[in-house]
Amino acid sequence: MVDEIETIKGNEGLGTDTPKEKKPVAVKKEEERKSFLKQAEELAARNEKAAESMQSSLERMEEIAARKLMGGGSEAGQTMEKPKEETPLEYTERIGRGEYTEEEKGKFAKGE
Repeated sequence: MVDEIETIKGNEGLGTDTPKEKKPVAVKKEEERKSFLKQAEELAARNEKAAESMQSSLERMEEIAARKLMGGGSEAGQTMEKPKEETPLEYTERIGRGEYTEEEKGKFAKGE
């Protein structure tokens, strides 16, 4: 490896030329290669960490799905019960007994 020297002229023609050492081209390329390899290693480590995280998340999701399946809960065949509609006669009898819903209490208190 041969050192290259570059001359910088501070004041041209005054004889104040000062030599400045310049890194050899081979050394620069070696440093760039090391820098590139270091970045590649960091990226590989981050990818491995992300893969491990995704794998653990997938395992948890599979476990949750299995528990849900084995839990016996089924959405099929279930019907919602419709509230029984009150007939006018049943309404009159309920009001006569003094049984009011919260909504009715508010209406009667306001005088509606």
